[in-house]
Amino acid sequence: MMRHFALFTTLCSLLLFGCAGAPQKPSQPDWITGESATYPQGRYLVGIGQAEHQAVARERARADLARNFEVRVSEQSEDLTAYTAQGAPGQEERSLESRLSRQTTLTTDQVLQGSRVAESWRDPASGEHYALAVLDRLQAGMTLRQNIAELDAATVASVERARGSANLLEQIRHAKKAYEIQRERTDRQRYLQVVDPAGVGVAPIYTTARLRSDLEALLGRVRIAPQVEQASADLSPADRARLATVLAAGLTSAGFYNGSAAQSDYTLAARLQLHAMERAQWHWLTGELEIVLHDKGGKVQGAHRWPIKVAAQEAAVAHQRAMEEAARVLKSELQEVIIGFTQPE
Repeated sequence: MMRHFALFTTLCSLLLFGCAGAPQKPSQPDWITGESATYPQGRYLVGIGQAEHQAVARERARADLARNFEVRVSEQSEDLTAYTAQGAPGQEERSLESRLSRQTTLTTDQVLQGSRVAESWRDPASGEHYALAVLDRLQAGMTLRQNIAELDAATVASVERARGSANLLEQIRHAKKAYEIQRERTDRQRYLQVVDPAGVGVAPIYTTARLRSDLEALLGRVRIAPQVEQASADLSPADRARLATVLAAGLTSAGFYNGSAAQSDYTLAARLQLHAMERAQWHWLTGELEIVLHDKGGKVQGAHRWPIKVAAQEAAVAHQRAMEEAARVLKSELQEVIIGFTQPE
């Protein structure tokens, strides 16, 4: 009897040991299909990644987290495009959208510096890896509020410099800087509204609409008379007439008022020098477009040159392309160049 009892005890022990030693199937984390109890959405922004390899899953989780901050660049650019460019979309609009895209990416990277992959899990059935990336809303919000405060202070300083200057072009330079700073601030505000559970952000001191209106008003007060230099023997009378049209259009695109020399504060003299070459049945034109800004007394306020290089199979087409290139650079860069003449050296 004792022997049967010992055998029974041994079998029970083995069964209990076997049950205790059996590997437990890992349970699926709550964040795979729902909200994480550890990282609730009220306190954290989250992103989930899934992939065959763990490293890829982690990167996808970070990318998913970044999508919380996605901003349509085309919508961002509408405000500034309406101010900087007129007519059909062209090179300057594409350049603007590219710049805004880079700025958005940079802002996203700065905000996501505080993010981390908090948890990971592998499905034992499929072998798929899952990762959870999180960003503390409070921490990110504090960083963004500090950025916004710094940008607001810089905007106020630029507005005060504009108001305190007696030079109209210098006023424009500071007013434009205030406008551009506030546009950057608008991006930070959008990010803060994503991070802040209330979605409120920080009310601006100056709106971009007001700053843009002030800038346009200042630009409209500057009267500049366009003038084409007659010294260039490379241009035909027809080309000089085209250059005069191109120069006037560039001033209009830049926001300046076109007037006669007698009614204007400044004269903008332009000269286009072109040198013709022929290579393998192609007509090449190389040279430079030069502008010089004079005040009413004839004093030079600044000068700038752009290289010009075009080619075509016909000489007339090459000259037309040279004018188109001159029009492009004047339309997209003339305002910045003229305002830059007030920069201290």
